[in-house]
Amino acid sequence: MKLITLIIAVAMSTSAMAASTYEIEAINDMEDKLVINSEIFEAKTYCNGFYEGDRVIFIEGDANAVCVSAEIFNTRNKNTCRLWCP
Repeated sequence: MKLITLIIAVAMSTSAMAASTYEIEAINDMEDKLVINSEIFEAKTYCNGFYEGDRVIFIEGDANAVCVSAEIFNTRNKNTCRLWCP
């Protein structure tokens, strides 16, 4: 019984801590600019396989651009990309 209670508690805490996803609203490969959450980010590295409409999770930094740099995870292709915040 204790094991079942522990499993339920872990499952509930995991779903409560689920990361927010954000859509890449626009991307300009020529200038390495991405618009996410209405903020313009500049890629530090090439964002391989990132496209408009992809959903991303902020691993580091902030979707509201309250940061110096950020790292995002693409939920579609499982790649990451480092960004400069505006």
